[in-house]
Amino acid sequence: MPATGILQDAITATKTALTGLGLQVIDDPRTARPYCVMVELPVLDAFTRNVGDITITIKVLGIPPANKTAAEYLLTTVDTIMNSSIAVTDARPSTADYGGGNFPTYDITSRIAVRRN
Repeated sequence: MPATGILQDAITATKTALTGLGLQVIDDPRTARPYCVMVELPVLDAFTRNVGDITITIKVLGIPPANKTAAEYLLTTVDTIMNSSIAVTDARPSTADYGGGNFPTYDITSRIAVRRN
């Protein structure tokens, strides 16, 4: 059954904004591959009945190993996201393990407010 509700609305809005930047966007770790952007499950920071202040981690995945080519892709993609309407509050280099593959990443913390209709 597909997800619904305010948390799913936050994921959908984030994916839409990233796709609009021309990025390959995924939200299922089973489809993780280099040169894509993974939208992780949201964290709820504050909530009233109708409005959520939500944090979403966006992982920019580079190609292993973590070399200069991977770093250049990560830095350029993070800059593209920072130069958009997405509210970036933090960005840090990291790694992620998806399906046994260890990817160099840049982990972006983004904030989004979502309102129930």
